[in-house]
Amino acid sequence: MQFLGTQIKLARPKKPRRIIRDYLTEKEIREIIRNCRGLREKALILILAYSGLRAREVCALKVSDMNLAERSILVRDGKGSQDRIVHVSEGCVKVLRKYLSLNHKAKDGFLFMSKTNSHSLSPYALRKIIKRIAKRTALEKRVYPHLFRHSLATNLLINGCNLLAIQEQLGHRNIQTTLIYLHSTPLIRRAMYDRFCPRYGK
Repeated sequence: MQFLGTQIKLARPKKPRRIIRDYLTEKEIREIIRNCRGLREKALILILAYSGLRAREVCALKVSDMNLAERSILVRDGKGSQDRIVHVSEGCVKVLRKYLSLNHKAKDGFLFMSKTNSHSLSPYALRKIIKRIAKRTALEKRVYPHLFRHSLATNLLINGCNLLAIQEQLGHRNIQTTLIYLHSTPLIRRAMYDRFCPRYGK
């Protein structure tokens, strides 16, 4: 076409749709929780499992961000410099209450500190803790902080949760990012179909 002197415009190639290849089932997360040693480990795992926070967001949490009466956590300056409120379970709140009562942390202090208590827990240190807990289980999967985020979204979808509610919980700016979870697991689509399928009889 250059030889002929005719200009053409080629469309940009589409990026392949991203697939979430792995997640932890509810049974696998229960096994990880069972293998926690001490309240600190248990509190970390439960926040990751029930909130869907990113590793950096967990490490930045302060005691003042906890609203245990409302079972909610304020996430400050998340991805895209967005603040948001996420929810956690009653079981998670019970462990957090106990953890806070035993550790006597200041309101403006970080929820999880480094071993030396000189600064907040780092994402690298968090990964090491998760790896250590995972080694105690019989799971063959590679377990890392972000896997709990994928797992929450996937398990919420399997249980029939609304996509918009999951988008809010995870702090996705675009619903297309949340839709990745729907496309990644055939089990989710089947669970949704079974949940809403018309009952025509035989």
